[in-house]
Amino acid sequence: MALRANVVQGASMEPTLHDRDRLLCERLSLAAGGPGRGDVVVLANPTALDENLVKRVVGVAGDVVEVGGERFAVPEGHVLVLGDNRGRSRDSRDFGPVPLRAVRGVARWRCWPPSRFGPVR
Repeated sequence: MALRANVVQGASMEPTLHDRDRLLCERLSLAAGGPGRGDVVVLANPTALDENLVKRVVGVAGDVVEVGGERFAVPEGHVLVLGDNRGRSRDSRDFGPVPLRAVRGVARWRCWPPSRFGPVR
């Protein structure tokens, strides 16, 4: 399984992940049907494609998810993503469901800092 390193930028995934944490991400599960609910993914920022965002998948194709009084129907080939730190996150509440082609990987391991090394949950 090929792993790629990614860096968390900002506080949108606190307390799970912190600014400048380094993650190892894989793409194999994307080819095998996409990320699942609860997975942490790295995706292309819909407003700046050369930047990455790190978010949690909260809905997959066919789900209807209510977030803060707003309902989202997740279409085929898309996922709904939110930051764990809802008050400090730009996520699907701002830009809607994310096409699977924009998902660059599924975060599996935090490799930095060493004091928090381990699987991403």
